[in-house]
Amino acid sequence: MVKDINPGGHDSVSDEIVALGNGTAVFAAWDFSRGIELWAMNGTASGTTAVKRINPDMGAELPRLESTGDGRALFWGKDSPAQHWYEHRIVQPWITDGTSAGTHVIKENAPELKYPFNPKAEGSGENGRAVFVADDGTHGYEPWVSDGTSAGTHMVVDLRPGTAGSEPMGFVSNGSGKTMFSADDGVHGRGAWVTDGTAAGTCMLKDMSSGENVHALGWDFDSVAIGGGLVLFNAADPAGHRSPWITDGTSVGTHLLRHFVPGSDGAESGNYAAAPSPAPGASH
Repeated sequence: MVKDINPGGHDSVSDEIVALGNGTAVFAAWDFSRGIELWAMNGTASGTTAVKRINPDMGAELPRLESTGDGRALFWGKDSPAQHWYEHRIVQPWITDGTSAGTHVIKENAPELKYPFNPKAEGSGENGRAVFVADDGTHGYEPWVSDGTSAGTHMVVDLRPGTAGSEPMGFVSNGSGKTMFSADDGVHGRGAWVTDGTAAGTCMLKDMSSGENVHALGWDFDSVAIGGGLVLFNAADPAGHRSPWITDGTSVGTHLLRHFVPGSDGAESGNYAAAPSPAPGASH
């Protein structure tokens, strides 16, 4: 054990650990003196410390952290306490390098992003930026991007015009500047999408609501980057049988790998994870 953050037999709930790539990791943890706050660690007890007091509400949640791929991580915090756990909270995007001086609000003087009490803060990051999902109170949940600056934090594109939102899910970076995810534009159903963080570079890879082999992605967008710019993901045919697909971030490079039809053993694909291998792109 590195450190007993919350002494006395109580959990510190130190999950959502994100490596910054410089020997330091950041995570959210709970103790009775601070509540849930941002912590950093380097693998030693003395190097495991609370970074900065961000949430004045002892019961506040610190949403998911996302690495930007350059020694920093994006996360969401709030600087005013909630009256009730179920109320809509106003939170702001923050950036951290694991130090107090390097942890600050990104859009301090800009309209705040509004989330429900359980923010949708999943995303993926590389090349000094993070792609994530947010609702600005006008467009519904849509893909956003941030490079850690106020000017560089904005909605990528309104995929589903209006207040409903396209509800992006399952962001995964392919390691080559593209982020894949699932979204519903209100026309094609839930399909596979890709973005490079710009409106011009955001498009549907495949219409997963129709076609010969695929009926739906599902909400989770079970996927994993396997190297070489490739992402393996899971999709279901009209009968509900889930099979593996592969994409390189282009429409022509997105296709079914193998059609699994469950037999008596109920075999089908899912729960993907990249496998350590000397061969680039190998996975199990």
